Amino acid sequence: MHADLMFHDALRDLVPGRDHGPLCYPVDRRASVKDVIEALGVPHTEVGRILEAGIEVDFHALLAAKRYDVFPVAAPWDVTAASVLRPEPLVKLRFLVDENVHRLTGLLRMIGINAAGCPGMADADIARHAAAQGRVVLSKDRRLLRRKQIVFGRLVHSVHPWDQLREIVDLFGLKSRMHPFSRCIHCNLLLVPRPKVEIQNRLEPLTRKYYQVFQECPKCQRIYWPGSHHDRMRERLRALGISD
Repeated sequence: MHADLMFHDALRDLVPGRDHGPLCYPVDRRASVKDVIEALGVPHTEVGRILEAGIEVDFHALLAAKRYDVFPVAAPWDVTAASVLRPEPLVKLRFLVDENVHRLTGLLRMIGINAAGCPGMADADIARHAAAQGRVVLSKDRRLLRRKQIVFGRLVHSVHPWDQLREIVDLFGLKSRMHPFSRCIHCNLLLVPRPKVEIQNRLEPLTRKYYQVFQECPKCQRIYWPGSHHDRMRERLRALGISD
């Protein structure tokens, strides 16, 4: 007996040596659909729907001599909404960024999205941290994303950091959630407004002369203002189609 597994759209590229047809997989042991999908190279985090002979099933369904259509997560992905594969949604959208895509951390914070880093952290610790804090893991490591504790994640496909940012913005529908320059790039905390008179002794002379609006990180106490750096970042966002 065998099952026919059809991987759709972007998932085809994750199965080595596959063409556009279904894959014939032997049904010779007791195995869940999830285990078989991951054995073929596709982390469960990348799967949005599974149809068994046209009927939607969850990851725990046992593989049978039937056809399985496996679809990727569809954009925009609302991780706060329950689905068949993920019946316990997240309370809010927050990210945990693996060090292999570490520059995404600062870029996501720059557009106002909560993104924690995990430099030097072992895979098991990343998985536990993501589960405990309810975060979506962003990584290029398939083995990490196959860990059971990681329910929500994304195998980042793009190579360059700004392209990675666009990939994540598109997949998770972040345009409506973006509040650029509202979060500390270093600490991930929301900035608080500070009257110029309270911090002017900490400013460089030209900054004190030409700028009037300031924000401060409540943790590291870095001061932010809408200078030329803001203009360059906004232009990059517009060039990528991320911001109007």
